[in-house]
Amino acid sequence: MAPLLARAAAAASAALALIAAAPAAHAAPEPFRVVPLPFLWPRAYVGSTAADSPTSVWVSGKQGMYCVPVGLSCALSSDGNPVVRRWTGSAWKEYPLDGWTGQGGITQVRTGTGGTWIANATGRYLARFDGARFTPVPAPDAGAIAVLSSGPAGTWAVTTSLYHRDGDGWTPAAVPANLRHIADVKARTATDAWAVGVQKWADSSTLEPDVPAIAHFDGTSWQAVPNPAQAPASRERFLKVSPTGANAMWAITTRSLAGWDGSSWTVVPAPPGVVRFTDLATGADGSPWAIGVPANGVGALYHYTGGAWTNAALPVMGVTSLTAVPGGDAVWATAYQGDDPRVITGSG
Repeated sequence: MAPLLARAAAAASAALALIAAAPAAHAAPEPFRVVPLPFLWPRAYVGSTAADSPTSVWVSGKQGMYCVPVGLSCALSSDGNPVVRRWTGSAWKEYPLDGWTGQGGITQVRTGTGGTWIANATGRYLARFDGARFTPVPAPDAGAIAVLSSGPAGTWAVTTSLYHRDGDGWTPAAVPANLRHIADVKARTATDAWAVGVQKWADSSTLEPDVPAIAHFDGTSWQAVPNPAQAPASRERFLKVSPTGANAMWAITTRSLAGWDGSSWTVVPAPPGVVRFTDLATGADGSPWAIGVPANGVGALYHYTGGAWTNAALPVMGVTSLTAVPGGDAVWATAYQGDDPRVITGSG
């Protein structure tokens, strides 16, 4: 290898090591397997998942959707009813959703040291788990809750603004001016959290690309972090972020994986055939898992380790959301097989 290439390879390897912060040893990878769901009404869907531990994994969605068509419209229809279930290590458990009325599903479930929270798409229902049931909590404003996060830095909610849960209320959080639209918020500790999104949407009329944006929270305030200069990440919005170590994280844009080691970026293109990423998680070893969607629209699961992407062998048709179990190598995903919802877990 030429000296210049050797130095470049060594630098890239060092950067990846800082981002991953991998422990010395790991258990042998476990093949992905289906965790059978309890009975759900026909036309069910699960599309959000979060984990506290191997014996506390949450999924959410809806069930019982239907449409009786007349011409191009529905004479009778239902948007279904909410689904929230918790895996206890041996079975799924259901809890009351106090204050829920009407139709629809639960689009977000988030859990961590800030508690377990759920929300629906319209912002009409936001609730926190008290150990026995979900109790409604007033939303920070009248807008729909686009992002909900619970972790070591507390609970965050995004409508048109970013809010932090303080006691029994919400406090607006000042973010850098360039972070205009927040797509995700995640924390590793109370003094190490990240928010990602976009400063400016793409403009097809002028062929201008997206302008990504990212900020870091040190426990006191949010500060802007320089965007990646490398293509394609420099021209795409950030979608998801996952902290891995002190001031280090992985994030996905539409078609790339980007890692920050505290001072510089490492940008990895999406696997061949993937037209967009949709979700991201990192295990205890710091290596990222991502849902990549090819042209056929069926989400596949990819693992980036050792400087290369691996397409995980799955017992389902496609995956829709992803979470990592804290402190372990296992990841869980909501999925589907034909029209039926599935949940899977594994580590390789």
